[in-house]
Amino acid sequence: PPAPHARQSSRTLGAAAIEVLRAVLAGLRCDVIVDNLFRPTDLPLIQGGLSRGPERHVLEVLCECPPELALERFFARISAGDRHPGHGHDDPAEFGNPTSDWYSLVRDDLRLGLGAVCRIDTSGPAALTPVVTWVRSHRGARTT
Repeated sequence: PPAPHARQSSRTLGAAAIEVLRAVLAGLRCDVIVDNLFRPTDLPLIQGGLSRGPERHVLEVLCECPPELALERFFARISAGDRHPGHGHDDPAEFGNPTSDWYSLVRDDLRLGLGAVCRIDTSGPAALTPVVTWVRSHRGARTT
C-alpha cells in the first residue's frame, strides 16, 4: 500500500495548484477554459477564486464514460508511466473498490453547480463541434 504521507502530499499539491489557478483567474479579464477534474470538495476554493476577479460566466463541460472504462484508461496511463509523479503512488486496488473516494470520481455526478452543464460522452471519440456550438450559445449568459 502507498505511504499515507504520499496521499497527503498529493492532496496538498492539488490544493496548492487550485490556489494558483484561483490567483491566475482573478487577474484575467478575458474568457478562460480551465481543464481540470474538480471534486465537489473543491467548490469553496473555486467559488473563492471566482469572487476575486471580475464577474465570471461559468459553464461546466463534463466528460463522461462508464466507470469501468474510466478506470481502464487510468490504469493504462499508470502502466505506461504517463501519470505525473506529483499524484503519488496509489494502491491500484483502491481505485476499483466501489466504496473508495477514487471510484466515486468516475461514478458520481461531478457538477459543481456553478453554471450551465454540457455533458459529453467520451466512451469513444468525442465530437467537438457540438461542444463548441454549445459554449458559444451560452457565452455571456449570466450563470453565477
